[in-house]
Amino acid sequence: MHIPGRFSVHRQECEGSRRSIRSHGGRGCEGSENPGLSAQKEVGRGVFPGDNHHGSIDIEEVIVVFEIITGAEFNAFRDQKRADQHNVVFKYLYAALARHFRFSFPQIGRSLHRDHTSAIHYLKRHNVLMNEDEDYASHYKNLTYHAEVLLVK
Repeated sequence: MHIPGRFSVHRQECEGSRRSIRSHGGRGCEGSENPGLSAQKEVGRGVFPGDNHHGSIDIEEVIVVFEIITGAEFNAFRDQKRADQHNVVFKYLYAALARHFRFSFPQIGRSLHRDHTSAIHYLKRHNVLMNEDEDYASHYKNLTYHAEVLLVK
């Protein structure tokens, strides 16, 4: 099978860019037009600290605040492979709270010892419960309010 030349992969030497292999039909070197682009992408991926809109809040701080507000032990529901309904709700709430503070899906998944697709699933379930269950919605709103009071300085 022949792939047209514009899609052939070739090596480019890009100054200041981490990525050196790009598609010939692409925009060129990552960050070549905007030198800050690569760093911005890395911040969004959670490589650098302070990757959320509140400054330098770490995901560990979100975990501590979540434990304080809910009274649930994070390690107890994180390490369960097959959680009961009560603990699954805590996973939904935690994932939504972490996402509220703009943590990425891979960061949320790693903090729960899962992959990013589990974090996506938890947030989808959270959105369903927010629309269908008024008690869950009020509990989440109280959780985010108190977490912002404790975390945002």
